[in-house]
Amino acid sequence: MTSLLKKGWSKVSSAGTKVYNSFWGDFGESSPESIEGASRGGPSTSSGFTYKRHDDIAMEISVYGVDLGNSCSHVSVARGGGFECVLDDLTGKRTCPTMVSFVQKERHIGDKAETQAIRNWRNTARSAKRLLGLPYDSAQAAHERRFLQCNTRRADDGGFEFVLQMQGKEEAFSPEQILAMVLKKLHHMAHGEAQRTNSKPTGRLHSVLSVPVWYTAGQRERMWDVAAIAGVDCLG
Repeated sequence: MTSLLKKGWSKVSSAGTKVYNSFWGDFGESSPESIEGASRGGPSTSSGFTYKRHDDIAMEISVYGVDLGNSCSHVSVARGGGFECVLDDLTGKRTCPTMVSFVQKERHIGDKAETQAIRNWRNTARSAKRLLGLPYDSAQAAHERRFLQCNTRRADDGGFEFVLQMQGKEEAFSPEQILAMVLKKLHHMAHGEAQRTNSKPTGRLHSVLSVPVWYTAGQRERMWDVAAIAGVDCLG
């Protein structure tokens, strides 16, 4: 049984419940569709179970991982013993630019924001990840401001804020708010993938967010705020 599981099979009980998953191995795509268990304690199978190839079993999605980058972000789900980047339904791409752009009454996120940034660069926020948790007057924030085209200002708490025009009015957004908008879009991408994949109605999904190793404890706490603003359940 152990050797069979290691070669890329999934163990399914007689009731159809998946109880084990394993990586693809030496059998490859030419392997049989399934093998019925013959006798308990046998060399490869045991009674009451069927060993099926991975592509015959729907991999339920309940957790997704997010790489929230400074320039581009990705969302991945566990599948087939590994991880797979989720495609954006609108663009077919595996990457989502980490930027937000406002045009009159519309808000654009990701690829749409990147397109708008060409002619609407003064109303597009980017580099929010590097500015997260930084004092506005810090040397690092001053360095990052050199590469921004939109207006910025010092927040009441001394932090950083993007100043953008929304519906004809000037609005200020913190890096947490900008990142939360992008994270919400990534969450919708993961939820759509779960709806297509899961055999049962998709419940509440949980996320795992990556953070840079150089983030301070304060910046890591701000990432929890990003998840809270986006309304996303974050496991860590």
